[in-house]
Formats: sequence, C-alpha cells, structure tokens
Amino acid sequence: MTANTISVGQPFEDVNRPGNIGNIFQALNGSVTNGTFSIAQNNIVEVQGTADLTGATFELAALSDGRVVGISDLLVTNNDGSPSNPDDGLFEPPSTPVALTTNAQVTENVTWNGPEATLNVTLGDLTVGDSVGGRVLTQNADLVADSVVVGASDGHSSNQIAVGQGVRLRAETVQVGAVANANDNIVQVNGEVDADQVNVGAAGNTGNEYRIGSTGYATGLFTIAQGNKVQIASGGDISDARFDLVDFTNGRIDAQGFVDTQTRLDDTFNFTRNTLGNNVNLTSLEIEDTGRLRVLDDLVYSDMKLVNDGRIDLFNSAVLADSITNQSGGEIRGSGDLIANGSQDGAITNEAGGTILLGGFSTISGDVVNEGVITFSGVGPNNVLDEIENNGTIQVLDGSGVTFQDEYTGAGVIEGGGLVQFVSGVSVGNSPAEVTFDADVSLFSTTVLNIELAGLGTNEFDALLIEGETILGGDLVFSYLDGYLANPGDEFIFLVSDEGITGTFENVVFADSNPDWELVYNTNSLTARIVPEPATGSLLLLAGLSAMWRRTRR
Repeated sequence: MTANTISVGQPFEDVNRPGNIGNIFQALNGSVTNGTFSIAQNNIVEVQGTADLTGATFELAALSDGRVVGISDLLVTNNDGSPSNPDDGLFEPPSTPVALTTNAQVTENVTWNGPEATLNVTLGDLTVGDSVGGRVLTQNADLVADSVVVGASDGHSSNQIAVGQGVRLRAETVQVGAVANANDNIVQVNGEVDADQVNVGAAGNTGNEYRIGSTGYATGLFTIAQGNKVQIASGGDISDARFDLVDFTNGRIDAQGFVDTQTRLDDTFNFTRNTLGNNVNLTSLEIEDTGRLRVLDDLVYSDMKLVNDGRIDLFNSAVLADSITNQSGGEIRGSGDLIANGSQDGAITNEAGGTILLGGFSTISGDVVNEGVITFSGVGPNNVLDEIENNGTIQVLDGSGVTFQDEYTGAGVIEGGGLVQFVSGVSVGNSPAEVTFDADVSLFSTTVLNIELAGLGTNEFDALLIEGETILGGDLVFSYLDGYLANPGDEFIFLVSDEGITGTFENVVFADSNPDWELVYNTNSLTARIVPEPATGSLLLLAGLSAMWRRTRR
C-alpha cells in the first residue's frame, strides 16, 4: 500500500464534533511502503502476521490516545532487506529508526510499553505538561526524543516522567519546570537518561526535582535553579554528568550515597559549607571566562581537577584539589590557601596570561609551574611550600614578603621591592641565564645556591641581579654545563646586589678541583675566579730582570 496520509479516526474537536472511537487500521501480511499515520484518540493501528511497516512514519498527535498495537509476528526488515525476526512476541527494532513527523503532547497518564518502542520510534519534542498533571512511564522500551519537557507552560505543575529500570531515555535536552509557575514537576530515573543538557527549574519555580534512583544513571550538563534540586539515591550514578553552578546556594544536589560529579560555572556563585549537599565528591570544576567563584568557606575536594578561566575570590578560605590550573584568562585573588595534593609536576599551573594575587597569610602548597603573574601582598607572611618553577613573573610588593620553602627554579623574574626568602635550593635559569630580582633577598642556612657555568659571556653563566639588599647563608655550589671548563684568569661575577651584601656562605663547592679557585666578597657583588698560576708570574719577573741586566752591561 502506498499513500501520502493514512488517518485512523476523527479527532475530538468540540462537543458538537465528539470524535470517533474504535477505528482500526489492520496491517496483516502486506506492507506499507509510504504514508504518514495520524491516529486519533481511542483508535488503533494494529499490526499482525508478517506485515511490514518499516516504510511508514507515525504522527502521534496524542500519544496517550491513539495506539500502535503489534500482534503476533511483526516483520521488521534490515537495511539489506533481510527479515529481523522477533522472539516471544517482542518486536525487534529496524536498523533505521522510524521517524515521527510531529512532536508529542502528553496531558494524561501514558505507559510507554512495548508496541511503540518495538518500532523504535524517534520523537521530536515530547512535552509532558498539564495543569492537572500528565505522566509518562517508560517500562519495557527505550524512548528517544529531541527534547523532553516536563511542566512546559505557565501553571503546569505536578507532571512526571519516570524511566524504568533497564530502560533508556535519550534526548538532547531534558527540562523540568521550564517556565514560570511550573512547580513540583519530577523526572524519576531508575534506568538511564542520556541527555546533553538538563535544566531543573527556572527563575521563580520551586519543588521541581530530578531524582536518580539506586539503579539510575544520568548524563548531561545540569543547571539547577533556586528552590529546585537533584536528588541522588545510594547507588545512583552521575559520574558522567556535569553541573552548572548558576545558583547552587539554593539549587541543591542532595546525595544519599557518595557520588562523584563534575561541575561547570559560567556565572557568579557563592560557595558555602553545605552548597553541594551531602556525600557529593566534586571531581571536576571548570570555571568559564564569565564565571566567578566566591569561596566563602573552604572548598575541599581532594580528587577535584580545578580549571579556572574566570575568577576565583578567596575570603580567608582555602581551595584544596588534586590539581589547580589557572588558564590564560583566569584570575585568583584574595587571602587564603591554594593546595594541590596531586603528585604530578605542575599540580598548580598558572598559564601565561593567568593572574594569582594573594594577600597576607596566604599559602601555596603543591608543585607550582608559573608562566603568568603571581603577586604577594599584605604584611603577613606568605609561603610557597613545595617546588616552584618560575618562568613568568612573581611580584612581591613593597612591605610584603614570601618564603620559598622548597626548590626554586626557572628563568622568570621577581619584582615589587618586597622581601624574598629562600629556605632550600635556588637554581635560576632553565639553562645559564641572567635573572633580575627586584627585591630584598635572604638565603637561609639551609639554602643551596646553584650556579651553572657554560662560558664567560652574558647568559653563558647564571647571574643574579638583585636590586635590593642580599643576606647570604647556606651553601654555594658551582657546576659546569655543556662540556665547558674554566681556565686560569677566568672570572664570573654571578651576584650583584645594589643595596649591599651581608653575611657569607657556610660552604662553597667549586666546579672542579683546581686549588686556585677563589670567591671574592665585595660590597655589592660576588665574584668566582681562578687565580693565574704563580709560576707564570715568576717567569715574567725573571724575564724582565734579565732584560734589565743586559741593558746595564751595554
């Protein structure tokens, strides 16, 4: 049979045209190769025998009314024309899903249960919404739609879609309480809901819930508006979901079991102790360029990978994560602690263009790679507890200070005029380099200052140009690089301090065992050199005396 439109029954229009019921389109052993089915309320398309409807499409204007009923053996062909035989009266879907030509509106109770899904119908928009409550229950068959909207119009409340255990709902978007005054709508997930975007509530709505049961699994980027929530039962799985922190202070994740989740922020968000509800482990937090995270209480998620391209404000609070990456447009500022407990190099990375500005009494813990700008201000002590590789800029403002407790490396500069203290190793330059520190510098008794020598020219050996005062301490260690060997008479001015040098090194280790090395302490500089051999000087003196004797004899 070939037709453009196949209408089954007359739909209800008004009390004078009440509509037809009981009309049946029977497909027995033939096939429908073309045509769009329109099925009115209380009318049926019945498929029997070996009928083939894979060439037809279905316009289900009211899913709760017109029905597709499969009986006995339904022949569904594969792309190559071979039959796909059913088992036990359950129909297998065709290789190419049958497409619906219109959206579906549900205003009463519907069970999505078997026949429709055996045709593997793909919906456009499935809207579940009515002032008295519509309900869709998916029990035995998967449901695929472009979008699912539960509570779609002003005043649509107490609507529900429930996805049964073992059943999958796939939609690009799922919206629960999508418009004003759409309250108390529910999505219940006991099976799987695979969505790209999930919106729970809208401005002014309350009581809309996205419930993930103990057997439920949900994906998608979630936005939860104030007064609405995502509820996760013990065993519920949202490990592949992400959450958009628009207003999490009131929009809630409440987990009965311990769950892992990923989160995105693209607006201003105030983080407080109970923001994410109970038993939630934040594994990923991505702050986009329009996002701003205000950390009012400690943000502690040891498995979290924090990526910031927006702004983070610390209010005497701490951020603890597995790793912290401040991207080129990112800004972190305030008084508090940045702690990364991951073992990887660059557990805290400040990319080129990124800015970190910390006030007094702030601490950075975790290996740091800095390509951007890190600024320390305030009168209180600031500490960097672990290794730092500085290839950008560190600003220590006048009147402030920072103490580097572990290895300091890199060719970056330090500026600002404050106090910089080194407790452990200092190796400037990623290869020999001349590095400027606009600061007062203090080397502790535990410090090891490493100087590499690869030649006599500028940037062929490590040199520190300090524009403030320098206090010496600890050990000084020289080493050769790239096969270079110093010769008698070579000199290396490796430290210059504009405002003077006090103190001495406790131990000095030169680059080789030549006994003629010496370290010269001057008021404003330090020089390492190999003194010319004394024998050379004596020979020159004897040669001069001999010449004088010969002139005298003449």
